[in-house]
Amino acid sequence: SSVQNSSSMFHGITIWADNVTVDLKGFSMIGDETAGLHGVTIEGSHRNITICDGTIRDFDNGIYENDSLGTGHRFIGIKVLSNKNDGIRLFGNNHLVRDCTVSDNGTSATSDIHGILVNGDSSVTNNRVYNNGGSVFGSVEGIKAGNGCEVIGNVVSNNGIGAGSTKGIYTNP
Repeated sequence: SSVQNSSSMFHGITIWADNVTVDLKGFSMIGDETAGLHGVTIEGSHRNITICDGTIRDFDNGIYENDSLGTGHRFIGIKVLSNKNDGIRLFGNNHLVRDCTVSDNGTSATSDIHGILVNGDSSVTNNRVYNNGGSVFGSVEGIKAGNGCEVIGNVVSNNGIGAGSTKGIYTNP
């Protein structure tokens, strides 16, 4: 089952509050790759957001947090596929990304691409990150993790084929 977003005005889901759980229950959210519109966007410095069990595909970024003060989010069992730019891009801290599949994002993008990007003190565990950033002019990082992050048990492969610069797992304190 799926929900199609064919509007050029809205993100798939926008979260403006703390303590929100979105259980996709196996459903898919499908966008139309409109620039600037993300599958799930967290607007502002919120805490304790959980997104689980579904697929997010064909948006600008799959999952996007725009505020560095956001904290304590969890993304579990999500497939983030074929988005125009990054798969999962989180600017806050103390997040968990676990058991996700992040693939085929950022193909032929015009900027740097990340399968998964997290900032400080986050955990990136048991994910499959592959085929992101093919033919990108800029750099591609399968997983980019900030200071104090743990990156454990991930499978990262074939990211940045034909890109300007490629790193499978990159830590940037």
